[in-house]
Amino acid sequence: MTLRRFLPVVATLLLLACACRRSAAPPDKRVFLLPSATHAESEPIAFPAAADNVRLLVFIHPTDPVCLNALEHEYSAILGAFSARGFSILAAIPTAQTHPPVLPEIVAMGLPFPVGYAGADMVEAYGGESALHAIPTIFLLGRDGAEPLRKYPGYPDGELLRRDIEAALSGEPLPPPPAMLLPEENEA
Repeated sequence: MTLRRFLPVVATLLLLACACRRSAAPPDKRVFLLPSATHAESEPIAFPAAADNVRLLVFIHPTDPVCLNALEHEYSAILGAFSARGFSILAAIPTAQTHPPVLPEIVAMGLPFPVGYAGADMVEAYGGESALHAIPTIFLLGRDGAEPLRKYPGYPDGELLRRDIEAALSGEPLPPPPAMLLPEENEA
């Protein structure tokens, strides 16, 4: 191959390499530090924006009995089912809500995952207050990615949540979410 024919091939390869490098988003290096809602004197809970495990980030309202029941039963059971595979959960209370440094109701539950106060920077990173219009709002975060795989406003169906977590842990695409019907479209 002559040099004249070889140069266009090299130039094309270099352009493709540069384009690929630019299209891959750099990992988000932020680490959010959340004051604990259960141990006032403890170190802040570190929650990296991107991590190497599948995680569930649950924004909660700590005085809502339905939220507390879901934390104690549903999310604790989900953690028990998947934690051996590197799965973790963090419950976060947006700081726009005013609560005491330690929440005795949550301490008494003995949850197997941390509960902390999310600062404005963390709330903003997950869409801001408008994205958290339903409490709880839950984000499923995949390996090495800060972009949520799925957002669940309100209380998602437990089986749907488990299927999504299983798919994320297995490195498979998430199944399509079920169709959401408007109240007037629902036959029930």
